Amino acid sequence: MQSSLISRRKFLAGGVLFGSLGLAAARAEVKLPFINRAAVVIGINDYQLPLVNLRAAESGASAIADFLKKEGFTVTRLLGGGVRVGDIFDAVDAFVQNGAVEQLVIYFAGHGILVGTSEYWLLSGATRNGNEAVSVKSSVDLAGNTRLVNAVFISDACRSLSPLVQVSQIHGSDIFPIGERTKHVYVDQFYAALPGQASFEAKSIDDAARDYKGFFTTAFLKAFSAPTSDMIVKLPGDIGVVPNRNLRAFLEHDVQVQAFNASITLRQLPEANIDSDLPVYIGRLQQPVSPRTLGATEFAPVSPASGVAKSLEAVGALSPGARLSIDQVVGASDAGPAQAVLLAAIKQQSDEVPMAREGVVVYGRRIKAMQVDQGGEDGIVDHPHDNGRYVAFEAPGTTVTLLLDDGTVTAQPVLRNFGTHIICTESGVSEVRFTPTTPSDLFEIYRNDAENLAVLRGLAAEATRQGVLRFEGDRDERMRSARNFAERVRVEKAVDPTLGIYAAYAYANGQLWEGVKSVAEILAENLGIELFDAAMLAGRLKPDGSSRSGLPVVPWLPMMRQGFEALRASGVTLSVRIEAGRSLLIQDPWSAFAGDNAYALIGHQGDLK
Repeated sequence: MQSSLISRRKFLAGGVLFGSLGLAAARAEVKLPFINRAAVVIGINDYQLPLVNLRAAESGASAIADFLKKEGFTVTRLLGGGVRVGDIFDAVDAFVQNGAVEQLVIYFAGHGILVGTSEYWLLSGATRNGNEAVSVKSSVDLAGNTRLVNAVFISDACRSLSPLVQVSQIHGSDIFPIGERTKHVYVDQFYAALPGQASFEAKSIDDAARDYKGFFTTAFLKAFSAPTSDMIVKLPGDIGVVPNRNLRAFLEHDVQVQAFNASITLRQLPEANIDSDLPVYIGRLQQPVSPRTLGATEFAPVSPASGVAKSLEAVGALSPGARLSIDQVVGASDAGPAQAVLLAAIKQQSDEVPMAREGVVVYGRRIKAMQVDQGGEDGIVDHPHDNGRYVAFEAPGTTVTLLLDDGTVTAQPVLRNFGTHIICTESGVSEVRFTPTTPSDLFEIYRNDAENLAVLRGLAAEATRQGVLRFEGDRDERMRSARNFAERVRVEKAVDPTLGIYAAYAYANGQLWEGVKSVAEILAENLGIELFDAAMLAGRLKPDGSSRSGLPVVPWLPMMRQGFEALRASGVTLSVRIEAGRSLLIQDPWSAFAGDNAYALIGHQGDLK
């Protein structure tokens, strides 16, 4: 069918990453079929300027709602420009507080954006009120703190960065109530596009009604009416269902076919992050299906895994303890991009300023001012180098707030036996690394394993930027991958703190909470402090941000930008000044702020504890 592209919903697929020792996670017992099922379905066509109106969001939402109702779901429909974030919260909260609901589906069709690594669904008034948007990551995390068995997020929205100032300052709201994680909730996520991509809608030239349809919603519904035979699982009573885990390949293929038919230059690739195992499902087989395979197309389908993601998968396949090299982890088909990332990481690491004492080196910027907490003295002990500015002081376990010469402000920790290396680009803080000081026992180990670590760090940093820092496979496969990476985040008896932070987020993104706890425990034991991000994700922080272990917490805010979206689900509240400064966060993976008041708001937060 030929289609005419009319508009797009515009406004980063995955590999595995790092694991920790001793992983063991309790598996929730799933009894099917689910008896009590509910859904909140949101669709918005009309937006305030400067956002353009859409044509297929509300009709797509209505079609999904009709489908779910036939499947036995109790459905709340929220359609049109009058939908407020409070309406969504109230609908979700009613089902969650019900206590009997086992499976809850949240569907959204409308405008979506990325702000840094944070993702938002935009409601009609979002450009005037930054609260009128759904904070997707935070809501996903909060869904895991409920009594549900399975939560399913389905998003037919763009996931691209917006150049609009009004949109980039949106901070969003949560649509799930605050709760405590008491069991494992299977949280499945289906997205219309990869991070950085748009989600498209089109109308059919051959359709007399000239109806507009979203590619992703069309494919999602088609998966239950025209699946391939290998997607179907039979339940007792000869009931055919299409499990959530079996949807990925079909969605990837069908959306790409629709996009190609609309325009040979158009590319849209869905992403699925599926936590549930077989046979968890939301829909039954709609009609008998003859055995068939996905049809061939005139284009070469885009792989869901980037070169970096494929490299991560290759690392996961290596035996524990095997030394890494570029050749081992870069496939021939995508050697160019992935190899360039790893070569740059190795060069950048080799250019690091050796640190004889604990301190900070900034690359790409000069330090204009500095504040040191917990007994340190403000000021700069400045040792200029070709590759950075070396700020040295004897204050391990300290939080240092830096004002850089371009106005960027960042607060980062200084760790015992490590130097903190902050790499800046034009946009802000692109990477933070911790490297052993030269007198420490870890330095020789680090130097002998430098290329191995550079490859891992480079992959982790780029995977975070691309939005592919996640686990794949069913729960057993993800746990095996995590264990395979256990040795790779350890330097003898110490975790490389850089990789430990990436590992904690990778576990959290994969809903593998025992892994998060293990990483946080090892980091605390080896460093003598709690790193904020790992401790927050592992539930080791009190509501005021202090530690349950009694160890100091550094820094006093998330080191990575995505950590701000995990605060509420973790039950942690930042100081009033930090909350005021959240609107000044810039779009980079590591937390950094820009604005006239940023240095005053962020500095000396330790005084408030």
